[in-house]
Amino acid sequence: MAVLRFEDILGHEDVIKRLRRDLAGGRLAHAYLFVGPEGIGKAGVARLLGAATLCKASEVSERPCGECLPCGKIQRRNHPDFYEPAPAEGKRWIRIDQVRELQAALALRPFESDRRVVVIDGAEKMNEAAQNAFLKTLEEPPPGTLIILVAPGVQNLLPTIVSRCRIERFGPLKNEYIARILIEKRGLEEVEASLVAGLSAGSVGAALAMDTDFVQKIRPALIKRLANISTDEAIDPEKILGAAKQMEMLGEDSLALIRLLLMDVILKKMGLDRISNFDLTEIVDRLAQKWSIKEIVSRFDCTLETEAGLTRNLNRSFLFENLLLSFVEGEPV
Repeated sequence: MAVLRFEDILGHEDVIKRLRRDLAGGRLAHAYLFVGPEGIGKAGVARLLGAATLCKASEVSERPCGECLPCGKIQRRNHPDFYEPAPAEGKRWIRIDQVRELQAALALRPFESDRRVVVIDGAEKMNEAAQNAFLKTLEEPPPGTLIILVAPGVQNLLPTIVSRCRIERFGPLKNEYIARILIEKRGLEEVEASLVAGLSAGSVGAALAMDTDFVQKIRPALIKRLANISTDEAIDPEKILGAAKQMEMLGEDSLALIRLLLMDVILKKMGLDRISNFDLTEIVDRLAQKWSIKEIVSRFDCTLETEAGLTRNLNRSFLFENLLLSFVEGEPV
């Protein structure tokens, strides 16, 4: 855990303000559920709240201080009263036996503090049996226990789990925040950092993992091919097959790229200039002039259908060729 001060967090100001107010007033809920897109810092805020709960700083407003013994142990991930259950190595799910081990530990007195903290980053990875077992802990939490569940959304959690937590919703990070992090952590130049940030859909995790070759070379090349196919007067099978082969190699990354392009085109049609592919403004303008809103929505739906086909292991070549054909057809009936 690298960050141990709330002041170091970029974004999520409203959520952090509420949590710090509850902390200062001694009104923390016994269980929270942090939901929002992947890679935006939900788990980091959860660990900060847990660290603030165990911190020994005399002033509550200074917690977590990042300097006391408990903060140091949390940073090194060896505080005995701070639990972070996760799927076993090589496994997909948090299993019921792990939940029972946690419950047995929570039944004992805290080792070093008068409180305990449980942070489950990826709460949706508890299988159904584990969630049902964990429900008992939420219904009758051991005294002094703070539970923080972190998940992309509520859809893969039991309604009874969700109903017993206070929900805090996290939104995507602002591009300027992500760009600042990219400059600091990856050493990117300002223009490149701004471009990657715009393509990250508000996820600092996605931005940090993004391949700069993909951003600088593959992305513009694919978008240009797609624009040429879409604006040709007649269908060119050779162009479609070539582009489909490239998309097949990129897989879901190509679909995410196309959806982002479609969003840019919609923004342009609305007269807004804050587009993600700002280095390809001429192409976005050309597509905005050619496509109607109805056509853009139809093509967006086609990307979702293609993605669904990939999850069902349908023929990848056919899926991408069919998707590209939808980009050269006229307005849907």
